[in-house]
Amino acid sequence: MKIPYKDLGNREHGSHLKLFDTFKGNTFIETGTAHGETLLHMIEHSHFKTIKSVELQAHLQHQNKVNSDQLLSRLSLSPEWEKTAVELYVGYSHEALPKMLEDVNEEAVIFLDAHPSGGELSGDNYSEIYNIVPRELDAVLSHRIKSHTLIIDDLNKEFSESIVLDAFNQHELLDDYDFCFTHQVTREFACPWGGARPPCTMRFRPHLFGCLLLRALPCSRPAGFDDDGGIR
Repeated sequence: MKIPYKDLGNREHGSHLKLFDTFKGNTFIETGTAHGETLLHMIEHSHFKTIKSVELQAHLQHQNKVNSDQLLSRLSLSPEWEKTAVELYVGYSHEALPKMLEDVNEEAVIFLDAHPSGGELSGDNYSEIYNIVPRELDAVLSHRIKSHTLIIDDLNKEFSESIVLDAFNQHELLDDYDFCFTHQVTREFACPWGGARPPCTMRFRPHLFGCLLLRALPCSRPAGFDDDGGIR
């Protein structure tokens, strides 16, 4: 099975953050909080009522807690702001996901981005993505809701069309989802937004990679969801 690219207008760095808010659901779940860029954006600019994020590095998550608490305090002063619940976790993403999903009883938007990115962001062992993503997918696809919207960052076509699709096949959900790259996969060391990747990452993510979007097909969605899973 070949995964196509669909032009959803995401051509700039950070444009995926706006994409998240176009999907229905009250809960946004992220793995790999890192320095909190996505976390803080979603708190301030998204429609989600509950935002959950897990980070392996405790010192980073401590600072994210401080930053998110400060942002929530500032936002609470506005009478127009609708309260958002924020839950931060420390640990391995595949171990935290069952707990993060425990009280989720409807379709959620889940951003999987916990793979190593170099330095303090879980180290330089980029081959760990081959262990991390399948374990994360197993945790998500084992949940009682079988129609979550998933976005997986920085995957190449070979990985996506083999390991990712195999995970869905093992859970007998391959025919229930639509798969596409939301960024045009690019060559050499260029990210979809034109940034540079360390050369060593190419040992395990060679040549082509992008952001992979996985959405349940209309026949698999709960009542009330439109055909493309959007909020409009």
